[in-house]
Amino acid sequence: MRAPSSSRAASVVPGLVVFALVVVGLLTSASKAQDLPPPGIGVRLLEAPAELVDDPRAQVYVIDHLPPATTIERRFEVSNGEPTPFDVELYPVAADIRDEAFLADAGRRPNELATWISVEPSALTLQPGERAEVTMRIDVPADATRGEHYAVVFAERLPGGDVDGVEVATRVGLRVYLSVGPGGAPPIDFEIMSVLPSRGDDGRPRLDTLVRNTGGRAIDLSGELQLADGPGGTTTEPFDVALGTTLPPGEEGRVTTILGVDLPDGPWRADVTLRSGLVERMATARLTFPPVGETAEAVAAESTTPSRGISTAVLLGSGLGVLAVLAGIAWLVVGRGRTSAASTPVHPSGPRWPSPDPATAVMPPPPPQRTRRAELVPDPPR
Repeated sequence: MRAPSSSRAASVVPGLVVFALVVVGLLTSASKAQDLPPPGIGVRLLEAPAELVDDPRAQVYVIDHLPPATTIERRFEVSNGEPTPFDVELYPVAADIRDEAFLADAGRRPNELATWISVEPSALTLQPGERAEVTMRIDVPADATRGEHYAVVFAERLPGGDVDGVEVATRVGLRVYLSVGPGGAPPIDFEIMSVLPSRGDDGRPRLDTLVRNTGGRAIDLSGELQLADGPGGTTTEPFDVALGTTLPPGEEGRVTTILGVDLPDGPWRADVTLRSGLVERMATARLTFPPVGETAEAVAAESTTPSRGISTAVLLGSGLGVLAVLAGIAWLVVGRGRTSAASTPVHPSGPRWPSPDPATAVMPPPPPQRTRRAELVPDPPR
């Protein structure tokens, strides 16, 4: 067999180099595309406590536990995804949890936590595509009320244009969940109590899952429902529960799942998996959906949670998570802006622009739709 000529080998090398450069360019372009600011005004958190770095809630909300007389800082980013520049004001407002939802004040009313928060800078101008880093400082006074406090830090795009002659201001914000007290953070826990099957007037089955917050921190619930052992041994694909249920400590609330209109009445075995951050709870119940327009009796749920109750996704991904954190070591920031060693802020691995939070986001109407009011855009983290 003849060895390839040196000229042929020389011609192959440049081709390989070009191919490699193309691949690198495509990967770089994809990475940049993932990191583009969202349309309009956007915010994303850049830091989380070290002990919560794997918690998906802590990567989009400010969550911490502090003793009185403590100060922390958290950095976040504000972006302009519009083709024109605009001015931005940044400020904290009061928030509360009522009727199973996290609610920010519609204006600028403060509460106790909001008076502890300052933002630097408090105003800025963003050019098209520009992103600016902002620091939120929380100074907890020595006489702070013990317990959990809620607030929102807003970035508000100042009115600079109009829609059908009406000036439109939009704002997006970061929720703040701050527990104050001595010692470690209160535990996060909840219990799945029962399920309530019904079928609406449109024929769509619905399952409401009753949950009690048995821990010492607020919970934001997400999860899935799967039906099995149905007619003919049928098993459905998992259905995502509706997002947006937030419960304070000691309160009960419902998580809703809307199912397909063609789903048979049953009987079914309903397997429910719910989570808040890293805490996951599972339960099962036998049920039958009622006729159209009716609600059946509530069915007690039996817990199927493994003894430790840690999210299976976290267990499976823990090794990959460690590698991702190591790969992103350049993002790490240690001991920044804290006068107490209660926790160490670090960058979550590979931060992405989250979708606007329905509790805090007031978004402008899309350009093709000339409407007179700003719209809420749902999608809290799963």
